[in-house]
Amino acid sequence: MLRTLAIFAVSLIAFGLASDVHSADGNGLLISQTEARRYGLERMWFTQVRLDPARARLTDLTYFVSATQSYTVFEVHYGDRKRTFSERDTDRFGDLIGKEGAEKAAKAFIEELKLHEIEGAVKTISVPEITIYAVSDRAVLHAIDAETGRTRWATVVGNRDYPVERPGVNEDYVATLNGSTLHLLKRATGETAWIRTVESVVSAGPALTNDHVIVPTFSGNVESYDIDETRTLPDIYRSNGRVLVQPVAMPASIVWPTDRGFLYVARIGKKSLRYRMECKQPIVSQPAYASPKKLLATSVDGYVYCLNEQSGQELWRFPSGEPISSSPVPVADVVYVVTDRGSLFCLGLEDGLEKWSSPQVQRVLSVTKNHLYCLTVTGRISVMDAKTGGQIAVMGDNSLDVFYSNALTDRIIIGSTTGVLQCLRETELEWPLLHINLAEAEQARRPEIKQGSSEPAPKEKPATGAPAPAAADPFGAPAPAAADPFGAPAPAAADPFGAPAPGDADPFGAPAPAPEAAKPAAAKSDDPFG
Repeated sequence: MLRTLAIFAVSLIAFGLASDVHSADGNGLLISQTEARRYGLERMWFTQVRLDPARARLTDLTYFVSATQSYTVFEVHYGDRKRTFSERDTDRFGDLIGKEGAEKAAKAFIEELKLHEIEGAVKTISVPEITIYAVSDRAVLHAIDAETGRTRWATVVGNRDYPVERPGVNEDYVATLNGSTLHLLKRATGETAWIRTVESVVSAGPALTNDHVIVPTFSGNVESYDIDETRTLPDIYRSNGRVLVQPVAMPASIVWPTDRGFLYVARIGKKSLRYRMECKQPIVSQPAYASPKKLLATSVDGYVYCLNEQSGQELWRFPSGEPISSSPVPVADVVYVVTDRGSLFCLGLEDGLEKWSSPQVQRVLSVTKNHLYCLTVTGRISVMDAKTGGQIAVMGDNSLDVFYSNALTDRIIIGSTTGVLQCLRETELEWPLLHINLAEAEQARRPEIKQGSSEPAPKEKPATGAPAPAAADPFGAPAPAAADPFGAPAPAAADPFGAPAPGDADPFGAPAPAPEAAKPAAAKSDDPFG
């Protein structure tokens, strides 16, 4: 009997040790559904990143919201209830039902409600495609559907013994660096588009515009590689100091800081700088973009800067009095900034005035309509009132070690470096609450699209003034005054491309000299290095 009890006790101890190991592996770090609901949240999904927990660790995350790809959801409302049918739902065989299948299922449910004499209405919702790109220190790049947790694709990028930097993403491609090798992958499938060797020693992850891959280096040079033409040498942007932070692609500019306190803003698609800003201390975090045309940056000197993205005009600056090493988080009409000493400031986006502040905050995780979710200095998640900054509750424990600062949507992304990720949302926010202007992003990607429309804008005729009678039909019969179009021009400016008549403007020639008092000042901030 004693021997049986001893064996049972040893078994319990072994089971406890196994449970501890299991928890340390990351699976025990999940916030349960019961605990999430206690704070008005719901666990949407959890997943395991493709890595070996015994050898590899999760190193970085990139959250991307597509402005062109979306899926359709049909919401059937009946009484005070609703039921959803998504084109990403699966049938009993595990295949996606698609848009037509979801619409058919919604209509069938409406007919079923009618049999029970219940009125139902269908609401169509378009949800943007959102993807999380997870990177491990064993060169694995894993694309995860941010709304379902399903794997889109996973691949090994280059040599497993070389570090992989945080990827840059656009609508078509994903770019990442493995050692000194630049890999461009197709965003839809993860297939390799091309591989190139970087000229210098890379210092951070790349950024992607529509046509170029922007790579920062330790020398201070920023190299721009053409996506479509792989046989040309990269264009070089030169800057003062080392570029230790991943550049940011904004609607009209590429922005990067240096460790000497300079912020550089360059034109997209052109080898020229718009302007540069100098701070008293280094800038060690990524700048942020706020619609419309606002560039936000923080510095170790304790200031928050707000500039016009294209002109460089300083709109306002806010002195926090404490060093700042984290990126600003613009949401709607406010900006959240966390200092190195744990102070959270809520500033007005238009004027930079302080609305409120709160202590003991390490990072902003997510923002919803009424709440702010932050990581405290003790490693727990704080639920705060977004209007006042007052703390409502504190959830979780300090065993989690991956907290993603999501400035694009309301989703809370947390997990562990062993590869376990989970996504939380507020119960009533079934579809993602976007903090970015997708229409503006699409307008920047395709300038020929009119704002708020999916059709190309008609080409406008250049305003050259009223045409001369002799040039009313350039392909028809010439007017009597210009019988020979290749001969001497008529005295009254019959040749619109020749020298202008006295007193007339020449829209295609050199502008008339302006009076001395009307000459504009030199635009020194346009390109200080041109």
